[in-house]
Amino acid sequence: MSFRLPSHTNPAPAFVTTDDALIQPPELADKATDEQRAEWEKALEEYAAKLRVARQTGDWSGITLPGKQPVRFILRPMPFEGHATIAGMRQRGEPPESVLLLAVQLCLVDIEGIAVRVDWEQHERFGKVAALSTLAKFGTSQGLLIAVELGTVAIQRASADPS
Repeated sequence: MSFRLPSHTNPAPAFVTTDDALIQPPELADKATDEQRAEWEKALEEYAAKLRVARQTGDWSGITLPGKQPVRFILRPMPFEGHATIAGMRQRGEPPESVLLLAVQLCLVDIEGIAVRVDWEQHERFGKVAALSTLAKFGTSQGLLIAVELGTVAIQRASADPS
């Protein structure tokens, strides 16, 4: 019997870990002792585990600050042709940012929790896709961070083992 997470078969939310509404990972002091470093590593592993669960299940309550609502980026499952194209781009060693940007264009369908809407454009191969100008609305550096995280999530969802 095959089981796929809902985020792999239907449009599902994704969040960006730099969102102010999310608990941030612990920071390590500049002059940390070995004991402090060990505690930090353990706390970082716990945070990473919570983040993994949130990404897999879509339940972000475990890392959301009380009373805050993170921005939700709704990603549809990547079309097969898009996944095949991205796999080819990766095999040819094309720049990672090109791969991640295409993944975002193919999968982003909506943004909730903020007054930013997805712009659309016609792609020569894939038809109607999210325009890169959508990410530019967040500013250059934040837009790039969003592209990296969302592109990675889209590719991971598309590459997930269906069993």
